[in-house]
Amino acid sequence: MNDSFKSAEELDRLLHRALRELPARRAPLSLEMRVIQELQQRSVPWWRRSYPHWPASARGAFVAICGALVGLAALAGSQIAAFSAHWWPPISMSVNGPIQALMSIRALASMSQSIPPLWLMTGLGVAAFLYAALFGLGITAYRTLYLRL
Repeated sequence: MNDSFKSAEELDRLLHRALRELPARRAPLSLEMRVIQELQQRSVPWWRRSYPHWPASARGAFVAICGALVGLAALAGSQIAAFSAHWWPPISMSVNGPIQALMSIRALASMSQSIPPLWLMTGLGVAAFLYAALFGLGITAYRTLYLRL
């Protein structure tokens, strides 16, 4: 048993010496480029990175600012509606009147029943195709512009 341990230890030393004498291999060019890109990406400041990599305080401030902008947009919309009600009463009455709104819903319902089902299905199919094409073009643009830089 002692002899096998001695021979295993000797084999280990021989193997280590043989591996150390081998010439150093150069890394593949693709690996070098990926490592360089990763190092450059890690040196990018936080505001140039994607949202999940931002500090928690910056993400909270961003959400608060977005909420304030949504509130501001709602306030501006109500002010515009009040302004239009004051200056153009016939328009505001047709938009704000509940009876007028009900009549417009009923008119839309009767109009939708008069459209042939083939037209509806064709329109939905075209809309689905355009939606898929939008995502396909977006993915292609992303891969072409950002993954190759």
